[in-house]
Amino acid sequence: MQSVEFVRMEFVDMLGGLKGFEIPEEKYCNEKYVSLDGSSIPGFTSIESSDLYLKPSKETMRKEANTAFVFCDIYNPKKERFAGDSRFILERVIERTGIEVKVGAEPEFYLLKENRPQDQGKYFDTSRPLHDAIPIKREITRRLKKAGLDVELKHHEVGPGQYEINFGFDCAMRTAENILLFKKIVRETAFEYGSSASFIPKPFQGLAGSGMHLHLSAWRDGENLFYDEGLSLFAKQFIAGLLSHAREITAITNPTINSYKRLSPGFEAPEKICWGYGNRSALVRIPAGGGNKTRLEYRSPDPSANPFLALAVIIAAGMDGIRKGLTPPTPIKANAYKEGNFESLPSDLREALDCMEESSLVREALGEHTFKEFLRIKREEWREYSRYVSSWERERYLMV
Repeated sequence: MQSVEFVRMEFVDMLGGLKGFEIPEEKYCNEKYVSLDGSSIPGFTSIESSDLYLKPSKETMRKEANTAFVFCDIYNPKKERFAGDSRFILERVIERTGIEVKVGAEPEFYLLKENRPQDQGKYFDTSRPLHDAIPIKREITRRLKKAGLDVELKHHEVGPGQYEINFGFDCAMRTAENILLFKKIVRETAFEYGSSASFIPKPFQGLAGSGMHLHLSAWRDGENLFYDEGLSLFAKQFIAGLLSHAREITAITNPTINSYKRLSPGFEAPEKICWGYGNRSALVRIPAGGGNKTRLEYRSPDPSANPFLALAVIIAAGMDGIRKGLTPPTPIKANAYKEGNFESLPSDLREALDCMEESSLVREALGEHTFKEFLRIKREEWREYSRYVSSWERERYLMV
């Protein structure tokens, strides 16, 4: 590892946060197990049985400046993969498919100064007075490229101070890793420029929320299974599976209380369970392009999601449609916010958790450990929120 001085050993907690430690390069060994107190990581293990171990997954190593990043797999004391390891969960789901799933991600974020939008730019603005974060965005792009991400497009989004940087699609595992590295690099770069970066789904009332649209295609032997002189039967059955399980998987793809303040009409965030060609009001959209570019776009996820778990349940839902030979409803052409009688996504986290709890598909995809722990932690989050007295309540009810 020429020119590298330090190695960051990273792993993913259940909620999608990066954890880890840093060692000098000369101490790095990709065959070494490093002990971890699992009881200190929410959702991992209890204090009376807390030993876990990290082992670097050497093929995941990336470099940025004088530091290398490597993702670690998590093992139990028997040196078996830990059931709560998000990477292991996605690996297991992918292995069951028998195909290669490729994914492109579009994570959006806000750049802030003193917790306010950095600029007053709008969609695709390039004028420097409106778009004064150009130096930050360019430095982010340089660092992403050095870390191995294929940056394709960077632009101002709809909200003031809101941005999107798109990177090339890859296999599902690699894309999940890229999403977490992307968030890390964006945050660290913004901090160095005296700003902050926020991936909260709905940071400001009345402004656009930040989504993380996911573009998926399925491949076997170099062939895109979603294309067959148009959208293939395979793709349509995959879409049918997604739509039939959409309510069950939403707690994973949109895991925070704030997530549901984004999923509302008026800001191109989906609310209704439907699909269409090129239609940005639909939950599942088929972008323009054919042949090997044929793909679907799942539009509800947001960047607060653990990308490994989100992709695990999305892929599991789509493949269930394949196994059962499901047929999707007619694709919509109208604005789903205004026309049509469609089932809705859950309206808040509690409803989403109720749907998830009844889902055998999500239970199987996540495994019993993560399924139960995720529900437990998120139920407590909802109870805490329900007890919180907000300024809105005081303004509205103080003199009742």
